[in-house]
Amino acid sequence: MCAARAGLAVDAMVGLQDLMPTVLEFAECALPSYLHGHSLRPWLEGRVPRWRDAFYVETVTKRSQYVQRCLRAQESKLILSQAGPQSLYDLAEDPEESTDLFEPSRSDPTAPVSARASEIRELAATLRALAIHIDDPTGVELAQRVLGGSGVP
Repeated sequence: MCAARAGLAVDAMVGLQDLMPTVLEFAECALPSYLHGHSLRPWLEGRVPRWRDAFYVETVTKRSQYVQRCLRAQESKLILSQAGPQSLYDLAEDPEESTDLFEPSRSDPTAPVSARASEIRELAATLRALAIHIDDPTGVELAQRVLGGSGVP
């Protein structure tokens, strides 16, 4: 039995991928290893579990069909694309994502040259680690382009 109070608000990055693990845990069913989400039950029971600080997103754009991977962190969003542009948004300063901060090199559109290059490499390294964790070779490859051949930021 859960003692969650009505109107409970959690200041954490939760998503749809957390619903199935939550329902399965309340149903006392085993959680399949392939699930990427986490049960919300601890939050609902008033506990504060270890939680994610970023989301990994796989997508294909609707019109242009660009294969993309995204890392959505608390204050920033990095979008890496196989054929289209790379993007970086500062969500704290620009929640509408109107200003792309990636600034690619002219000789290599996957290499950042902006003042935020170290932030981009750090986000790409996190994206790469998450792609490895869920066995997504496309995400690894896209992050590797930004990080360079060594895979080390």
